[in-house]
Amino acid sequence: MKSHRFAWLLLPFTTALPAPYYLLKPPAPPGATPINLSTWVSLLPPGISISSLSIPGTHDTMAYLKSGRRLPPTTQTQHNDLSTQLRKGIRYLDLRLQHHNDRFTLHHGKVYLHFDLPEVISIIEDFLKGDGKDETVIVRIMCNNCYFAGKGGGNKGENGNTRTFAETMEWYRNENPSTRGFFSNRVYRGKGIPMLGDSRGKIVVLQDFPSPELV
Repeated sequence: MKSHRFAWLLLPFTTALPAPYYLLKPPAPPGATPINLSTWVSLLPPGISISSLSIPGTHDTMAYLKSGRRLPPTTQTQHNDLSTQLRKGIRYLDLRLQHHNDRFTLHHGKVYLHFDLPEVISIIEDFLKGDGKDETVIVRIMCNNCYFAGKGGGNKGENGNTRTFAETMEWYRNENPSTRGFFSNRVYRGKGIPMLGDSRGKIVVLQDFPSPELV
């Protein structure tokens, strides 16, 4: 077997790279104004549609280590907690809800992430009441186990559920005292894709579960 040797060219940071080869974290231009990532959406004009923006987001947003809890190495997808993600400019959240005993908990696949829906809503609410009062957050809500019939499914009559996923969502929206105010005040309810001026301080829900439109 022949041996091969490879020569690596190491470029100093001062080397100018031709487009499209750029450093992953290029320095800001001289005199550039620093941006507070907690409030970057508020800097944009109100007449911009959110569909025209490149919006940073996280996959399986809640799959991070929680104090006193452990996750399998293959489950953790995030290093930062939700509050830190929001402060660092994340504006798209991926929430996967397990329907169990007529309640919603956060899961990554089969793994329970040690959060329930009211706890996640509380974190988002704290952000929107503070630095995020003029921000827009897009939230994908997915039923994690609705698509698995039989053991472990999220439908009515399975996994201890006496309601459908949609009916439990209605309960959180209209009856649960810890969440109904959030759904009433924070969820954008206009038709179509909103402009930023119409969704300041609100969440825009991307509904990813089988039901009529709920939120």
